[in-house]
Amino acid sequence: MKTFLHYGVGYIKENYGIEALTRGTEVMLEKAFPNHIGYFICNRDVASETDFLDDFLYTRLIEADSKLPNFKSRLLWHLFKKNTFPELTIPRCLSNKIDCALGVGGDIYTLAGKDSKNWVYPWPVVNGAEKLMNKGIPYALWCASVGPFESAGRSSVLKLQKHLGRASAVIVREEGSYNYLTQSLKLKNVTLAADPSFFMEPLAAPEQIPPRSGKPLVAVNVSPAIFEFEFGPSGIKNAIELFADYLTYAIRSLNIDIILVPHTMGDFATHNIVKDIMRRKYQQDIHIVDKLIGSPKTKWLISQCNALIATRFHCCLAGIDTETPTVLIGSQTKKSRLYNDIFTGSSLTPPLISDMNNFSKKLLCEKVAYALQENNAISFVLESYREKMKERGMLATDTLKRVLGNA
Repeated sequence: MKTFLHYGVGYIKENYGIEALTRGTEVMLEKAFPNHIGYFICNRDVASETDFLDDFLYTRLIEADSKLPNFKSRLLWHLFKKNTFPELTIPRCLSNKIDCALGVGGDIYTLAGKDSKNWVYPWPVVNGAEKLMNKGIPYALWCASVGPFESAGRSSVLKLQKHLGRASAVIVREEGSYNYLTQSLKLKNVTLAADPSFFMEPLAAPEQIPPRSGKPLVAVNVSPAIFEFEFGPSGIKNAIELFADYLTYAIRSLNIDIILVPHTMGDFATHNIVKDIMRRKYQQDIHIVDKLIGSPKTKWLISQCNALIATRFHCCLAGIDTETPTVLIGSQTKKSRLYNDIFTGSSLTPPLISDMNNFSKKLLCEKVAYALQENNAISFVLESYREKMKERGMLATDTLKRVLGNA
């Protein structure tokens, strides 16, 4: 029986991507290491993390010995933008029980976007992982997107290169990260696998589906974090108002119904703002799902829709895994990497991704109309990609077996 430490961001309930990663990871690990035990370190009390979550199968949530971040470190970050957030500390009761630590978080080895004051990674994880490795605990970065790091400066690139080269394994979820690490950073310990969320089963929630009108139903995820990444904090309000305008235009131009689906707890407030703007300015109503339905139910909900408009990566993955034609909005490197991975070699054009900096309501309508019209062809491509990811995902656990001497 193997014991795995899920090490990374320290929270799970408020981010459906982290929940999907964790649920998918435990399925992957159980297939490779029957009767395994997983521990997910939380930076706050476990009760507050599990009050709305369904039970995990093999993963236990456990509190860190000291919480992250405290008031002092957060204040220093906002004042000086320095790496003052401490790493999560491993509970002493686990110190001699861990067979392998997994760097879980998806984006924890990527850098902040424009003017971001809230993204401190990868440094807290790097510091914590170094201490794990110093104790002789194998550390594997788990199915993540990584880099590029050049915007942080040459010294940071070298530090991260050395750190990742020291890891027992660096397992990534898309080809762009693999190419960057193997070609630009010249690392030899990299495995191309898949995002664990492909292994998370959806959970039916029929009560969340609005009465069907006969029109196509399109799920939409609107996330303020992505607007901040693209435009900085000062651009969030304007971006939300524009998005509400674009959605109204799409509803009326394409004769569709829309349901807003979350990715994080913070999305709900934004969804209510969007709904209020659409009702007040355009007398247009839309449906919003209940708060905190969780990642498996959100995945099922998306599967019941004719298309998905996603601004968050894991919300997009829920669409891909359920073969729902998905329009992905945003210009982050990992998003373009993902769609290149999926659609390169297919005859489908234009690609279902839009750069947020060159976004317009006309372009949104074109993308959604294409997704609806080419539904069967797109679903066929996504089905093939889904099976590819299931096969590639097994490379992650094969790598862990080699790391632990079980190959």
